[in-house]
Amino acid sequence: MGKKVKIGNDKQPAPLITTNVPLYNLQTGQQLTDQGGTPLVSSEDTFLSSETSSGRALSLIYTDEKQYKQQKNIRITGKDFSAIGKTIKSKTGTGLFLGVQRYKITFSATNAITGLSVGSQLENTRTEAIGVVETVSFNQFNTGGFFILKDYDSNIFVEDEFTFGTESITALKIDFIGKRGELQEGDRLLLPTGLNGSTKVYETRTVTNIISNDECEVSLEVTSDRELFGDLIKLRTVTVDPTIKIEEQFAAFSEVSTTILGYPKAEEQLGLFSNVSTYGLDDDEFIFYDRDSGGTQGDWDTRKNKIYGRH
Repeated sequence: MGKKVKIGNDKQPAPLITTNVPLYNLQTGQQLTDQGGTPLVSSEDTFLSSETSSGRALSLIYTDEKQYKQQKNIRITGKDFSAIGKTIKSKTGTGLFLGVQRYKITFSATNAITGLSVGSQLENTRTEAIGVVETVSFNQFNTGGFFILKDYDSNIFVEDEFTFGTESITALKIDFIGKRGELQEGDRLLLPTGLNGSTKVYETRTVTNIISNDECEVSLEVTSDRELFGDLIKLRTVTVDPTIKIEEQFAAFSEVSTTILGYPKAEEQLGLFSNVSTYGLDDDEFIFYDRDSGGTQGDWDTRKNKIYGRH
């Protein structure tokens, strides 16, 4: 399973600054101004250019290395292990070879339950496996609830039926609340079996049988019957991928101008954008008058609005 690595924590994005972008006549290229000659601008957000240099960028180094196998040592739970013949034992009773099989099972029943209690043995009718009730809790009608099942060494599925005496219940929900076993048949163990001068001597053995949480058997006898050094090591081969996968992400929307001529750039303002962008050029949107003298423009002064009448 690949590990997610965050890189570039010493970097920061270039800050946004507000800048005023001049507006131009698209046909003539002339900058637009208001009546007083003040240039028309659009306020836009942009990145501070001094912070976008290559020297401030995140450096990436490409590799041509391929995936390779590597041995990983895993310490098995427990201490004071001993090896006699083909048997490995945890002398202090702290091993977890098989694991602790405990399940919390939510159940229902057709009729009220009377015979289910702590210590009851339940048999799964599908697998014929038997477990012991550690805790039980009923609903107010005794037709459902949950119980903790221990010492159960098979699988459980929703709708499995458990029987005890003449009564039966159906599993509605199963939660594993125990501990997974740390050894399986076929696992390789690294056994420290002695000393050669001041150097520890190790032997590799394969697990052939798991007897209990504190006892297992290996394929060949261990050549030393001395106590081990306190640690039992399981060997696991893992695949190492030297390539770091980088996910490039972009914002759903780019940084754009927030206003134009004082109006928010919202969807409902798109019509205004097109009008302003072609300011003074679109005959369908604007009325044009050319006047050089100081006289009045009768058509303009006497124009009428179809709703409010004369101006």
